[in-house]
Amino acid sequence: MDDQTTPTPPPYTRLSELLTNLPTEQRTRFLTHYRHAIHTGRINAVILTERFTLPTSSTRHPTRHTTRHDEAILLTPDTHDWLHTTRTRTEQETRRARSTGAGRIAITLDELHSGQHDLTALTQANRQLKTPESSPRKKPKRKRQPTPGGRKPRGNTEP
Repeated sequence: MDDQTTPTPPPYTRLSELLTNLPTEQRTRFLTHYRHAIHTGRINAVILTERFTLPTSSTRHPTRHTTRHDEAILLTPDTHDWLHTTRTRTEQETRRARSTGAGRIAITLDELHSGQHDLTALTQANRQLKTPESSPRKKPKRKRQPTPGGRKPRGNTEP
């Protein structure tokens, strides 16, 4: 008797499944963290040929639909940890953005002491935000006085 076992495929999940389980207002932030995790190699995923469309919302676009290719994400213990911390983080960021007003990044002192956030990165992000308090004031344009008698001729015009 041959005892051949077929190898079991590694466990994976779809990006569309992860996003459908999130509230609409958290999806955009989650995708931002997801792209960063892919770029840094924290998550292993492969792009699939299927596409999906989900409603998303942000402060600039309250009702918007996002269409993108689905991705198969390899589930490892590190991926599970990342998913858990990122879901918590996006929930906190969304709640904080709603309570403090969009356009500012605000954290509690306890979050800063616990090491959840990088102070220099948050400072840089706050500098880059365009808020009404920090937007530069435009100088009013000076109105030119019309020249009496129309335009003056240029150059040497002797009679």
